[in-house]
Amino acid sequence: MKAYRLARCVTIEGVCSELLFAGRGITVGAVHATIELRLLLIQWLDETVHIYRHIVITVYVDDGSFESSGGGKLVEDTVVGAVRLFTQ
Repeated sequence: MKAYRLARCVTIEGVCSELLFAGRGITVGAVHATIELRLLLIQWLDETVHIYRHIVITVYVDDGSFESSGGGKLVEDTVVGAVRLFTQ
């Protein structure tokens, strides 16, 4: 898809990055995208849930959320630790 190769910028709280070009990744709308993402992520998801027993990870195609319940310190340690492990 040619639209995937177009320049884009990231905007956070009104501050824009320079123009960025996607150099790799799974093309949006590709039939195999969901399967590829699942295969790429399943090992990290399983490992994260195994180590952080209080975490609940919800994934929908390329979006995810990390959730926990309990006392403030438990939730903070669980969510921060799980996100760090998963993203590293």
